[in-house]
Amino acid sequence: MLYFLQISSVTGILAIAAAIGLVTTRKASGSPHQTRVKRTQHGSSELRMAATGALFIVILVAAIIGARTTYAMMSGQVATITGYGINAQQYGWLYMLDLLDRDTPSDTVVVAWWDYGYWISVGAHRPTLADGATINSTQIRMLAEFYTATSEDEAVKILEKLHLKPDKTLIFIHDNALYDPKNGDLAYVIGLAGFPSIDIAKSWAMLHIAGKDKIGFTVGNDKYKQTIIYKMFASAPYSFGDVGTVFPQKYLQLVGTKTIESVTLFGEKTKPIEFKHFKPYKVIISFYTDSKGRLLAVNYGGNIYYLVQVLILYKWIG
Repeated sequence: MLYFLQISSVTGILAIAAAIGLVTTRKASGSPHQTRVKRTQHGSSELRMAATGALFIVILVAAIIGARTTYAMMSGQVATITGYGINAQQYGWLYMLDLLDRDTPSDTVVVAWWDYGYWISVGAHRPTLADGATINSTQIRMLAEFYTATSEDEAVKILEKLHLKPDKTLIFIHDNALYDPKNGDLAYVIGLAGFPSIDIAKSWAMLHIAGKDKIGFTVGNDKYKQTIIYKMFASAPYSFGDVGTVFPQKYLQLVGTKTIESVTLFGEKTKPIEFKHFKPYKVIISFYTDSKGRLLAVNYGGNIYYLVQVLILYKWIG
């Protein structure tokens, strides 16, 4: 729809230019014979000019309306950075990039799936392992193997092969969720309420690139629940009381001093996991709003859940 409106605006401008050219051409192409004809057809000529003027005004108004509508739509949208789109505003990513830029040493490396590489390296000025221009398939395969590792020791060995260092390495994952601050419940939205998933859905590709789909791993099954990415998603929100923050900050009163007591993933309640080599560094709950700044919420199971994005950073501690 946005593309159509933009094209309509351009088309309108071109049509206006064509109309002006038509009028100018008629004015500049007079000959003695044509002059005599115009004298006898003065009324019809004026009618054509009036019609051309009216058409000009109609096209101009349409172009202005199209341009204004396009501007309004574009100004009401948030940048889509991961290939998914929701017709709402959500600025957690910008907050996280600013946090990384301000609060981490400049040599901190952020381990993230490859299509976030540019955003982090440009927006937070922190190095990543891969981005959209990475042609080293080995690098991307090692990222996939890290996220789908079934033990911490396996994951650490991969980080060491990538020449990363403890306390200088953060691991990033994020996804959409429904959040009930009143009861401290958070439910990831994969397959829930029609909202799109992000990294949990992308773990299909991670399993495939790592070759684990060939040995029985699939998103949501018991083997998948042994992977690092699942465990981090399942466990990190329980640390919200210690390392969590809300964005925008004006919605902090919705959360108050409550911690997240229950996390649901694939329809099952998860439990906190004690990691040996990783610890939660930051858990950001970012609220989605509409273009007027109103929170987006759904009634699910008789409770009011807000649509949020959960951005998670773990630190490799050695």
